[in-house]
Amino acid sequence: HKYGVLTHDIIRALGYETISSDVAEYMRVIGDVTPGTVLVIGADGRLEVSTSAYDTGVAGIVSTAPGVSLGAKEEGNSGEALIAVAGRVPCKVDASNGPISPRDLLTTSGNPGYAMKATDPKVGTILGKAMGTLESGTGTIDVLVTLQ
Repeated sequence: HKYGVLTHDIIRALGYETISSDVAEYMRVIGDVTPGTVLVIGADGRLEVSTSAYDTGVAGIVSTAPGVSLGAKEEGNSGEALIAVAGRVPCKVDASNGPISPRDLLTTSGNPGYAMKATDPKVGTILGKAMGTLESGTGTIDVLVTLQ
């Protein structure tokens, strides 16, 4: 096997290391979105800030610093944001549906852009699994993105 930079547009490597922990993809978004915000698929196919609990349109979390970025365009990605679709990423959460503990399933909250503990999970509403704790109020914890 030959590994390394082969041409100006193909790279092959036996391994890849990064200090970041999520895989993100550039996706079209409505408005300015900030890292950690929970997004859903809007009526026109663009992503928008989540606004309702247990939304089946849940799409991902705005990434802070992805280890892998998919969909980058040479001319830039105007109107798009990097959305974490796998891995571990900081996420805005609220304890409106009970305290959040590691291993809890998370879903969209009625608090715009936030996730909450899923106490009655339905297919298509799960954003990921909590990797941190939030006893009350709002905050940010790491979430393992596992869209279901």
